[in-house]
This record gives sequence, C-alpha cells and structure tokens, in this order.
Amino acid sequence: MQYIIPILVIILIFSPKLVSEVKDYLLKKEQIKADAELKAEALRLKNSLELEKFINSNNDMAYSKSNLDSHDNVDTTNNSDFVTDLNGDRPDKIRRKTNI
Repeated sequence: MQYIIPILVIILIFSPKLVSEVKDYLLKKEQIKADAELKAEALRLKNSLELEKFINSNNDMAYSKSNLDSHDNVDTTNNSDFVTDLNGDRPDKIRRKTNI
C-alpha cells in the first residue's frame, strides 16, 4: 500500500508528457505517410502526362507521314508529264492549267 501513492504520483507527472510524445509520434508517422502518397500521386500524374505527350507526338508524326504519303501517291497518276510541268510553274499558271 505504501508504494501505490508514489506510483500514482509518477504516473500523474509523466503521463501528460508520455501522451504528448505518443501523439507527436503518430502525427509524424501520418505526415510521412501523407507525403509519400503525395509524391507517388505526383509521379503518377507526371508519367501520365509524359505518356500522353508521347502518344500525341506519335499521332502527329503518323498523321504528317500519312499526309506526305498521300501527296506522294497523287504524283504517281497517269498524268506524270502534267505533274512535272506544274512543278516548275508559278501558282497563277498552275491554276490556269488545272482549270482546263
């Protein structure tokens, strides 16, 4: 019975400090977890953006290449002499030749 009072006094003295230390530890733990999740989300968004840019640039290159191919295919018609004549002419002459 004589040891109960000193033990209670020690508990009452150190318990608020112990509780605040535990709360600080848990708060820091949650902060570290939140920072890690934030960095992971930022990395996912960055990778998604880079992937989207890459896909768009590939689509643009494919589109421009298909346009070049379609223009090249026009030159392979039976009017190859007419096409070579048009290459050396000014735009106004080209307009007149194509309107014939």
